[in-house]
Amino acid sequence: MTVDEAREALCAVVPNLAEREAKGQFEVFPNTDWCMAGGCFDMKRILDGWAEKYRQGLQRGYAGLRVSGDTAWLESANWESFCQYEQSIDSAIAGSNILVLCTYSLDRCGPYELLDVVRNHRFTVSDNGIGVDPAVIPRLFSAFEQGERSSAFGGLGLGLAIAKGIVEAHGGRISVESEGQGKGATFTVKLPLSDEVSSLLAPDALNRESTQEQLHADRPLRILLVEDHPDIARMMARLLIAEGHEVVTAYCIRTALAAADGGPFDVLVSDLGLPDGSGHDLMRRLTAAHKPIKGIAISGYGAAGDIEQSRKAGFAEHIIKPVAFDALHQALIRITADARNGPIRARP
Repeated sequence: MTVDEAREALCAVVPNLAEREAKGQFEVFPNTDWCMAGGCFDMKRILDGWAEKYRQGLQRGYAGLRVSGDTAWLESANWESFCQYEQSIDSAIAGSNILVLCTYSLDRCGPYELLDVVRNHRFTVSDNGIGVDPAVIPRLFSAFEQGERSSAFGGLGLGLAIAKGIVEAHGGRISVESEGQGKGATFTVKLPLSDEVSSLLAPDALNRESTQEQLHADRPLRILLVEDHPDIARMMARLLIAEGHEVVTAYCIRTALAAADGGPFDVLVSDLGLPDGSGHDLMRRLTAAHKPIKGIAISGYGAAGDIEQSRKAGFAEHIIKPVAFDALHQALIRITADARNGPIRARP
């Protein structure tokens, strides 16, 4: 989208856009002009630039600065620098009334970029309400704590304590910031990736570029993904789709067989522990139904006997949990290259 196209679209939703621009309240410019000025991505220059824009806004009487952008312009050579910029931006704007929003073009993001996006973001809720006295903040998440003014609104003072318990039960942290009474508050929740999702996504830095080249060189595959853990299934499907593959997800043998009736698949990627049987059972039933398919078994067990069971059931690969994303894609490369000849091996 060009600047003129963006401005035309904004005119439909922003009243008096031209007048706001003339007052310095609104500005539209290409990301490339801002982030790649001089032909290079300079994190310090960009962060200093936002600080200067913020200072100018305050001088004009505005309350703060809101930045909106996207990554459609970003080339892979600058991705690592951009991630470092995102990791630094929170501390750079701390204490300032600056809100930075960024959208990501998923059709330009591979699996590794998706992981970077997940790692570098957190969830915040802000309001402009009664605020929190800084003296109360250290005990705000304690049970029955209501501060000095909350009694006027009723309640038992348990809401934030419950929220803290839920967040920490998921291994996360919740915090609050406020400049004081009458100045609103911002609550921030940071949640870790689960061990299984982290392992699934963790790239081998040394093989990152060569692996991506190999994957993109292969034709897109139609993959039947069978995984009974909804979060893992969604993440695996999203990563595979990001690499250009078509993915149909099933959560048990019954739904997998129904999906197989809908058309041929190139590859079956199946967890062996399913609610209504095993992945071995699924592979045998597909073979018996004259629906031959190359398969990748996923299991928490990788002894010689476990691998042999997968081989006898008809799987070409056996990957041990937690699944590394590189291992999954290398397995796809091998079996689509007819590397199924000979004994299969466990892949960590």
